[in-house]
Amino acid sequence: MKKHTTHILNSAMMPAEGFYNLRKITPQAFYQGVVTAYNHNRLKSWIGYKQNAEMITEQTGIPIDICRDIAQIADGDSMLIMKLSYRPEQRAKGYRAATDDFEYYEGVYIERAPIPAFHDLMSMDIFEPSAQRFIKDLYHLTGGKNWDEVERRRIVLANIEDIGEEWHKAKKEYILALQYHFDFDLWRENYYRENS
Repeated sequence: MKKHTTHILNSAMMPAEGFYNLRKITPQAFYQGVVTAYNHNRLKSWIGYKQNAEMITEQTGIPIDICRDIAQIADGDSMLIMKLSYRPEQRAKGYRAATDDFEYYEGVYIERAPIPAFHDLMSMDIFEPSAQRFIKDLYHLTGGKNWDEVERRRIVLANIEDIGEEWHKAKKEYILALQYHFDFDLWRENYYRENS
């Protein structure tokens, strides 16, 4: 089983296509993360500035290599990021940044969005607000461009008072709009079955 790497970076960059989840952390959590990754032989430095490398070494006792190559990251890898909270030219030349001059983040990178199977997605109560928000977020995360059309169909469905033929037809149209995006192959298969 491949060991995942923890990358330390001095900017919040995205060196590969895919999906990133970042969250702000404390300086202490950042430095502890460096120590933990180093102790598990999973640390890779992409720190390009001597001052940053020295600061990490001062805080952790771990020697940090300076690397000016283009960062490379793999599916499942983690990131520890320290980035200046201001532009360097905003300070006097020769100013030595302090720990508090940085913002710290931890993140995870995955190549593809974790998309549930369509039948699992439809097993949710798609009329609950939290499920609607999840579907909308997943739609945008997976590159959807016509959310207004999907939402329009959901609103039409929500405005039908009686659960009758009109409601069932509107529900089918709403589900087909979702299926067209999330499971186009299944949508096409159903379309050909119904129209042949």
